[in-house]
Amino acid sequence: MAAVTGEVEITRGIFQPQGPGFRQAAAGVGIAPQQGVRRSANRDVTEKTAALADEIAALTLTACVDYDPAEGAAAVCGLDTPEVTLTVNYLADNSAERTLILAVGLSTGDGGRYVALDGDTTIYRMEESSLTQILTLSETGL
Repeated sequence: MAAVTGEVEITRGIFQPQGPGFRQAAAGVGIAPQQGVRRSANRDVTEKTAALADEIAALTLTACVDYDPAEGAAAVCGLDTPEVTLTVNYLADNSAERTLILAVGLSTGDGGRYVALDGDTTIYRMEESSLTQILTLSETGL
């Protein structure tokens, strides 16, 4: 299983994990692991962000909505200006550094959210319940 290796920055509409420690972001909250402790603005937020770390590790696509969307489909799904963008830097099983970018769009109307991966045009569905911590922290911060 791949491990998230870096810092998390959260602002409204943007959620970016990168680097090795959590810090206060310019327009939101930043979080980074430092020797097993997650910190934000020099505060230990390890316990408060445990659910977030678990949620990121368990993210799963539930369906491919449209693998070849027509022009304008991204806008209809809210992916032209996503509510949240999650950027996760992690180590792959072969120890290579990788980055995953997840854009979270509008509700599907059935308990899901439209999402796109790594700038690809394919539109997927993800359970909104699997995005609870990400959506909440992007809106309210820590």
